[in-house]
Amino acid sequence: MERHPHGRAANSYAAYVALKNLTQAETDFKFNDRDGNGIQDFWTADVTGLYSVDPGNGQIQLIDRRLAEADARPLKALVPKPIPYHGYYFVALDVDESENPPESFRQDTDKKSGKVHHLNKFAFCAYPAGPESGHEIMIISQGNQVFGRWDLTSPPRNWPTDEELHKWGKH
Repeated sequence: MERHPHGRAANSYAAYVALKNLTQAETDFKFNDRDGNGIQDFWTADVTGLYSVDPGNGQIQLIDRRLAEADARPLKALVPKPIPYHGYYFVALDVDESENPPESFRQDTDKKSGKVHHLNKFAFCAYPAGPESGHEIMIISQGNQVFGRWDLTSPPRNWPTDEELHKWGKH
């Protein structure tokens, strides 16, 4: 990993692009019913599933395997411990706190897969593996807008309330 500012900037840009790729993968997953459950829903359980879900004819591989290996909270890990992707880890967020009441991103939409989907929304977070690899935490949702913060000490587990989102900068 690079230890100078240009390395961190390159890592942040790669994380930004990876988040955008996750939204493209989610769109493909939903509208092409990639898990074959008969329902147009998003995959919300983790990042890794956008690579490793197997509907019976092999893994769907909608994202790069290296991005899937950077999932810090995978349902089924591809590697013994997460490997940063360009200096960043990635996670699927748990709850949408902008809803009243807050709503889980993980729902059982097909009544057979468990709480791994949502019909309308998803959210992901990218955060630096360490200060040498980056300093900005970024989030994205189905709106495809990346938001970033430099003042957080740990990544969020939930999508922020509308009031909290104003503290995030738009990219």
